[in-house]
Amino acid sequence: MKIAKCIRFVLGAVALCAAVSLGAQGEEAKAPTDLESVVEQLDLTDEQREQVKGILQETREARRAILEKHGIDLQKGARPDRHAMSEARPELQASRKESDAKLAEVLDAEQLAKFKELRRQIGKKGLKKLKEKRKQKSNL
Repeated sequence: MKIAKCIRFVLGAVALCAAVSLGAQGEEAKAPTDLESVVEQLDLTDEQREQVKGILQETREARRAILEKHGIDLQKGARPDRHAMSEARPELQASRKESDAKLAEVLDAEQLAKFKELRRQIGKKGLKKLKEKRKQKSNL
């Protein structure tokens, strides 16, 4: 149960950061997956947009470094080692808190709440895709 939460947490952060920084377009219109739709839904100013983009880029790089440090590669679609995830969890949680604190300085309360909801939606979508990918691999 804890591993599943941690995986959702990591996937949500990675998915959002990747979507925002790379401008990826998703298959489902319900959850935004690119910077423009996030910006539209948050009604950010140009200055806020640049600041948010920078914060998310820093966060994505920090999280990727944490995962690499613990030998976790989520890109391959394989389940991460439970022990490695357990060790990485406190660092990932600290990274998210730091990111949220930086975002709270840039966004107003309503924008921040909306951002967190969008991040949750993107994380759910990413977890669903990962499960489908794993299922396809197991059927080979």
